[in-house]
Amino acid sequence: MRYLGVQLVLYFRTMQLLLTPRERRKPSSRFYMFFSTAMCVLITIWIVTQVALGDQMWVAHWNYPDGPQAYFEIYASAWYQILGSTALLVLQLMTDGLMIYRCYSIWSNYRVIVLPCVLWLATLVVGILFEWATTLPRSNFFFGRCAHIALCYYALITALNILVTAMICYRSVSLGKIVKSQLGPAYASMYFNVVTVVVESLLPFTILGIIFLITLGIGSPIATTLQSVYLMFICISPQLLILRVILQREDAGKAVTTMRFAPDPITVGTLHTVQRIDSDLVVLKDEQEGSTDMGQERV
Repeated sequence: MRYLGVQLVLYFRTMQLLLTPRERRKPSSRFYMFFSTAMCVLITIWIVTQVALGDQMWVAHWNYPDGPQAYFEIYASAWYQILGSTALLVLQLMTDGLMIYRCYSIWSNYRVIVLPCVLWLATLVVGILFEWATTLPRSNFFFGRCAHIALCYYALITALNILVTAMICYRSVSLGKIVKSQLGPAYASMYFNVVTVVVESLLPFTILGIIFLITLGIGSPIATTLQSVYLMFICISPQLLILRVILQREDAGKAVTTMRFAPDPITVGTLHTVQRIDSDLVVLKDEQEGSTDMGQERV
């Protein structure tokens, strides 16, 4: 439950910033509000269903014949468990979709996200198959046919996360080198910042996915504990990314203004790419607030 508390703190802080008069007028803010609220609702549904199953298994039916394990095998496919797993599937697809969009925002090239999109569609198909498998009587996440489908499902998710994370990290460092050569180390420091790279690439989510996949594959009992932590980071990592984008909007606008009036001008292509990595291009357009000359407005 402590991870839900972390998620709620991040969510309310994000909404507090998005509901300010200046942020409320931006089209991207409405998207972030909807996305953050949807993630919060979906993860709450999953947690409530898990608490409900735990209450029935360990409290209400503590003396069930053959013990809690037998109760779990019979009622793991109950309607509220299916609701929780479906909410988790939608949340995972949203998180991976945000990662792919962020990758495109940094690269500004549709071709680089072709493979991630194919993997995303594959996770959708296998995820639906996994949902079907969990509805079967006496299905078990850690044993039998359901376990094999689950392993395939999480392997696809982890492969997608590794690919997108590597692409984002590589592009961030590459852009940092470009900015350093054009504007100097002072302006490039944010691209080599550890926090920036970790949050931008959703690195904790990816690392936890790798560890969870390994433990699940070898049948380790640690997988049961890691599963809850990993699933919570499906929500926490993208929420951190959204919060960072909002907090960096003003700094991104100042950085672009400095680049426009730098003594050593940089190319338009480089400026465009730097804009994309600091914040979404839509956000930077919003910050102009109707002005026809952003340079004059900020000077």
